[in-house]
Amino acid sequence: GNNNSIGNNIKNGFIIGSDSKQINQDGEGFIGDVKYINGIAEEIVFTASENLTLTPDIKYYWADTFRNDITLTINKGVRDGQLFVIKKIKKNFNLIINCPSLIDDSSTITLKNNNTSISIVYGKDQETYKII
Repeated sequence: GNNNSIGNNIKNGFIIGSDSKQINQDGEGFIGDVKYINGIAEEIVFTASENLTLTPDIKYYWADTFRNDITLTINKGVRDGQLFVIKKIKKNFNLIINCPSLIDDSSTITLKNNNTSISIVYGKDQETYKII
């Protein structure tokens, strides 16, 4: 099951749950494609093929717009300086980035061209995002 634990006398052990989670006693390892270092998610690339709300644990997103438009939503309330790097990886349809907190004075940004990327950071005003 996923309620496994590693005792303090075990060396080089991994937690392996039924959902392919593998984290060693130092908090390092992978859960799916997510790499954890000291128990913190690091350098994750998530490929979205359907509408999705972005999470602060994931910094890099690829949007596969091969079959349809995809809308990625960024909520306000993430930590100051939170960075999202988003890339449109298929040319057929649009990538729409929605943000009720505004991104450079706009609530919606549309990426139409293949292999277009955008970097968005949560501003120090804790109210808006900025394209960098």
